[in-house]
Amino acid sequence: MLFCKNGAGANSKGSPSTEGFVVYKDSLLMVTEQPSLNEGIVLERNKMISDGILQLENGFYKLTKDYIFN
Repeated sequence: MLFCKNGAGANSKGSPSTEGFVVYKDSLLMVTEQPSLNEGIVLERNKMISDGILQLENGFYKLTKDYIFN
């Protein structure tokens, strides 16, 4: 399992899987998009928001379920 935490308070957990990389439910992600994000990641992130997989909570996006990034 891998843990990721930044100084702004984002905090996430995940692990590699045979399908990609799983980020676990309740992980907190930054709301502000970083300029280095490529277009594919921005589109996936926007879809996650519109599908309710990422929900705004206390200034972060919170994962509502485990999510596989491939």
